[in-house]
Amino acid sequence: MNTSSTGAQAIFPSFGVYVASKAFVTHLSKNLRADLGPKNGGGITGAPSDPAATVPRLPPSSWT
Repeated sequence: MNTSSTGAQAIFPSFGVYVASKAFVTHLSKNLRADLGPKNGGGITGAPSDPAATVPRLPPSSWT
């Protein structure tokens, strides 16, 4: 299982590297499934997990 993010499908200013890395994980997972899945004699059937956004319990002053 690969953990991606909803950030892979959105644009977040100042988070370009983060969202690009998550988009990479999403697309790599989908391509591995296509290349190595049951239709091609392989056993990969999974998909990337894109957890929803969460609100941190830490106070905003500790976010930086």
